[in-house]
Amino acid sequence: MAGLTRKSSGYNPLDTAGQAASLDDTWVCVAAGAAFRVAPSISAATKAQFLQISTDAHPSDGGMYETVPVDTELVGKREGDWIQVLETDVYVPVKDPETGIRYFKNKRLHIWESGTSEGDSPKRRPSQASVKATKSHQRCALM
Repeated sequence: MAGLTRKSSGYNPLDTAGQAASLDDTWVCVAAGAAFRVAPSISAATKAQFLQISTDAHPSDGGMYETVPVDTELVGKREGDWIQVLETDVYVPVKDPETGIRYFKNKRLHIWESGTSEGDSPKRRPSQASVKATKSHQRCALM
């Protein structure tokens, strides 16, 4: 056992400083019109935010935006009908209170919906090895 030492990798599961945003805290803008607000109210003042959006024409340019561009991902916590953007403490509405148009979807839901809409994605099939399927198969085999 001589020469064996235990070395720390530096990973601490309780440390929140270095953790990336989870899929539950990431929101994708799916419709135009969601404005950045200083408080969770439609009557609150809007506040322009700097967003770095990469496109083919401008690979890493950023700009000031008063509304969230479609397909932009924001990290924030949902509070009722509002999302509080964590890095800047501004709010964006989840949906339009007058028309009911949904501005944001959770990234997990967005990934799932985009995967099911494609024609070449694998189709879901019922399990052949579940307890229920196995029992019904055994009943058929006994008869």
